[in-house]
Amino acid sequence: MKFFIFFLLSINFAYAATVYKIVDENGKVTYSQFPPKSHESKGKQVKDIRLNASQAPMTRISNVNGDLYCGDIHLPKQYSYRNNSIKYFIKNVTSSKQSWQASLDRLGESMEKSRQRQINSTKNNGKSIDRYGYSRQSKRDARFNENYKKDIKRMRDLRCAINWASETQESILSHSEEDNKERDRLRGVYATLNKDLQKHCGKQPLLDPTDRLNERHRKRWYDCSKSYLSDMKKVQRQLDRL
Repeated sequence: MKFFIFFLLSINFAYAATVYKIVDENGKVTYSQFPPKSHESKGKQVKDIRLNASQAPMTRISNVNGDLYCGDIHLPKQYSYRNNSIKYFIKNVTSSKQSWQASLDRLGESMEKSRQRQINSTKNNGKSIDRYGYSRQSKRDARFNENYKKDIKRMRDLRCAINWASETQESILSHSEEDNKERDRLRGVYATLNKDLQKHCGKQPLLDPTDRLNERHRKRWYDCSKSYLSDMKKVQRQLDRL
């Protein structure tokens, strides 16, 4: 029975966001996910300890043939660095994170209800024996412990996936800000090159076969603008990649 109670406490703290430290009149310290009721808190010191979700136990990310996993959860993969692919990847990460968080919340509520039912069952049927002399409660405890171990594993997987999604979103946001700055810089370079082109070479002569000097003017303009146009194309290629 002591082992079962310890197991309940350990799995309870595995997903609790706030833990209450309770010190009674004799200095005895206990911890609970729930604060004591008003009539039970007389003469007791109660302090809430908020747990950092990022420090909660979680599965480690594994790499299987280039695909990332948090336990059984397959993490979204970015297949290309083109703009449309990145937008789809961001959308996929965001929606997946919301789904994982909802699953984690539901799982936490389900585990807490199951834990309360098991505590009540232990109080009411702790000494119940079947016809073969085995404790019925011990069988319930075994099933409960087995299910809880599976739920804890799932909870660790979900935390891992949510943490990965948060870090991925922050990384994408950071890179996006850097890309915007670089895009603005390149646009400025392109505008400067174009201004210098207009200043030194003038506007591009339009094709006019009726003007016998037109071809000469056009050739002169292309010879003058060749280096500018080459640099402008390089800048434009960099812009297209962002």
